[in-house]
Amino acid sequence: MRAAPAGIAAHRFADPDEKAAEWGGEIAAATHGHPLGWMTAAVLAVIINRIMSGDDLEKSVSRAIRICESRYEGNGYMAELSRIISGAMSLAESDEEDSVCMARLGCGWTAEETLAMALFSCARHPDDTKECLRCAVNVTGDSDSIGSVAGNISGALAGIDAVEEAFDISRIECFDLIKTTASDLASGCPTDGRVLTDDGWRDRWTRL
Repeated sequence: MRAAPAGIAAHRFADPDEKAAEWGGEIAAATHGHPLGWMTAAVLAVIINRIMSGDDLEKSVSRAIRICESRYEGNGYMAELSRIISGAMSLAESDEEDSVCMARLGCGWTAEETLAMALFSCARHPDDTKECLRCAVNVTGDSDSIGSVAGNISGALAGIDAVEEAFDISRIECFDLIKTTASDLASGCPTDGRVLTDDGWRDRWTRL
């Protein structure tokens, strides 16, 4: 759930995909010891970075898998993660109801299930942010995590106007702070104009 900002902030680096994967993995590794925990976060960060660069969902997912397969070459868990993600994207093209497909993907209690279910929701409802989020959270399982990740992806794809049309986001707690932080991440510098180094970003995230 915390890895998406890494994909936004990484755009200012020479190799943004690799930086997104690095940061996404590090953020998750702080609390997730299992490889599928931090590998999944790395994949999500790259997906977000690719979307922010203009790729559609399918291209972003394919690129993220390739980047992380190369980064974690030889680790069997990455092959498992690739299979799970590919299965979710394929399932989105089926004629089965959302609830049936989501149940097949799991309950979202592990990182790889959360990402798979979020990706399914986004792929099944690519042009409807509200329906995407409904699909993500109307499950028996870790609905807040699935909804959070689906919201990250769908929001990056659709843009802020689509999100505001779907929901009254002005009522969100700390809305002004969230907008300022998002602007900092997207622009690559804080509001006081200083350009942040790699260490500077780490310090800022820690303080936030």
